[in-house]
Amino acid sequence: MAQDGATGSPVLDAEKMLEFASYVRDIRDAAAEDPKELSIRFGLPESLVRESLKVAGTKKDRPERPDRNGFLIAISRFCKGCARALRNRPVVVSALAGLCVATASEIAKRMDQFAGNITLGVTLVIAFALLVSVNLLIGQARYAILTAFVSVLGWMSLSIVFQATGPRFGLGQVIAMIAVTLFLSGLLAMFLAMAAILGAFIRIRRETSEEERQDRLQLLQRIFDLQEKLTTAPTSIVSQSKWQWVESAREKWAIFSACAGLGVGFILLLERIAIGLPMGEQSPQSLAAFGIANFLLMAIVVPMIGFLTRSIANGFLAGLIFATAKGALDLIHSGPITFPDTLIDFGINALFFALVASIGGVAGTIEERAQRNRQLAAADQTTILSEIIRLQKLLQTGSAEIFVMFIDVVKSTKLKAQEDPLKVEASFRAFHDFVGRTVRHYAGSIHSISGDGAVAKFNNASDALEASRALQREIQGFNQVGNRLEQPFRVRIGLHCGQVHGELDQVVFTNVVDVAAHIEKYAPPGGIVVTGQIKEHLPDERFAQLDERVDSHPVFIVLDVSS
Repeated sequence: MAQDGATGSPVLDAEKMLEFASYVRDIRDAAAEDPKELSIRFGLPESLVRESLKVAGTKKDRPERPDRNGFLIAISRFCKGCARALRNRPVVVSALAGLCVATASEIAKRMDQFAGNITLGVTLVIAFALLVSVNLLIGQARYAILTAFVSVLGWMSLSIVFQATGPRFGLGQVIAMIAVTLFLSGLLAMFLAMAAILGAFIRIRRETSEEERQDRLQLLQRIFDLQEKLTTAPTSIVSQSKWQWVESAREKWAIFSACAGLGVGFILLLERIAIGLPMGEQSPQSLAAFGIANFLLMAIVVPMIGFLTRSIANGFLAGLIFATAKGALDLIHSGPITFPDTLIDFGINALFFALVASIGGVAGTIEERAQRNRQLAAADQTTILSEIIRLQKLLQTGSAEIFVMFIDVVKSTKLKAQEDPLKVEASFRAFHDFVGRTVRHYAGSIHSISGDGAVAKFNNASDALEASRALQREIQGFNQVGNRLEQPFRVRIGLHCGQVHGELDQVVFTNVVDVAAHIEKYAPPGGIVVTGQIKEHLPDERFAQLDERVDSHPVFIVLDVSS
C-alpha cells in the first residue's frame, strides 16, 4: 500500500477496492468476515474494510410492528364466515329472521310509540337483508319460496304463542293468521326470487369472466377432455323436441311478444265488457276483480316472454313490445285520448313491463346455463359438440396475420466470458432497451425477451424489415454508448409471418415464432434473412435465395441491409 508524500495518507488501489467489492457482493453474510484477514488479503486499510463490512453486513432485525392490514383481514374472514353460514343454513337463518321479527313486534308493544316503531323497523330491515343475502348467495328460485315461507311461518307461529297468553285469542284469529301467512309468504317470495335470480346471474357472469381469463393451455385441455368424452359417450339419436312451439317462440320472440300483448289486451277488453264497466261507472267490486285478473295475467305472461328470450336485453325489448301491443287494444275501451296523461301512463306501464320481462330474461339465461351443464354432465353428444365448437371459436378470437422478428446476439457466451457479472447485466439490459426503442419506433412491440435476444411483432412486413435494418445500422452506436463489455454486440435477425389464432402474447408456442428463430441461424453476423412469405410482401426489395430450406420454407438473405 503506497503513501501520499505530501500528506502521509495511504494511497488506495482502485483495482483492489473493486476486487474487494466484488468479493463482498458474492458472500451471503458480510458481517461474519474477519476485517483484519481481508485487509491483508486485499491490501486495504483495516479501518476501510471494517467500515465497508459494517455497511454491507446484515441489518439488525427491526422490532415487529403490528400488521396494519390485520384489522381488514379479520373483517374479511368474518364476512366470509358469515356468508358461508348463510349459504349452508338457509332454513335456520330464515326461521331466526322470522322469530326475531315476532319478538321485536312484541317488545315494541311494551314501549312508547316512537321507540317501538324504531325497534320494529330496524328488526324488519335486518331480517329482510338476511333473507335477501341468503338468496343472493344461493341463487336458486326454489330456496326463495322456502325461505319466505319459513320466515313468515316463524314470525306468525311465535306471534300466535304471544297472543295465546292474552285474553283476545280465538279460532278466528288463527284462521286470519294462516291466511296472512300464505299471502305474506307469496309476496315475500316474489322479492326473494328476484334476489335469487340476481345472485345466479352474478355467479354466471363471474364464471363467464373466469372462462374468458383462462389461458390457451386451459382451453386446449378443456377441448381435449370434451373430445375424449364425445368419443366415449353412448351414441344418441337427435330427436325433435315435444315442445316445438316453445322453440319457435324463442326464435321469434319479438312476434311472440306482440301476439301475447294483443292476446292479453283482448282478454282484458272482454273482461271489462263482461263485468259491465261502461264509461264513467266504476264499482269497487268490478275494479277489484279487474285488478286481480290483470295482476295475475301480468305476473304470468310478462316474465314468461322474458324467459323465452333468455337475454336481459332482449327481455327488456320484449316487455316494450308487449306493452305497445297491449296498449293499442286498451285504447279501444279507454275513450278519447287525453294528452299527456295517457302517454305518461303508457310510458310507466311500458317501463314496468320491460323491467319485469328483463328479470324473466335473466331467469332464462340462468336456466339455459343450468340446462347446458346438466346435458354436459349427462354426456349429451349434441351439447358436447356445440361446446367444443364454442371453445374453438374462443381460441380463434383475434385471428390475424402476424409478422415476427427474431433477433439474436452472435456468440453471446463468448461475449460474456471473463466479464464482470454486473457489466454483463448492465450491457444486456441496455441492449434490450435499445431493441425495444427501435421496435416501437417502427410501430412494433416486444413479444418476449430472452437473455441473448428478443422476439418482436409487427402489423406488416415493411415495418418489420425497416426495424431490422435500423437495428443493424445503429448497433455500432450502441456499442459505443451502451456496451460496457470488451467485445462488441453483433446480431442476426430472422423474419417470418403467418396466421396466429388469438393474441401473440398469449400464444407462446406458435409455429411463426419457431420458424423465425430457426431461419435466424442462417443469417451472417449483421445480416437479415426472411422466409418466402415475407418476400412475397416485399416485391420491391432485393433478396438472394439460400440453398437451405428451413422447416420446408425457402430462405432469402436481404441484400440491402444498410439502406
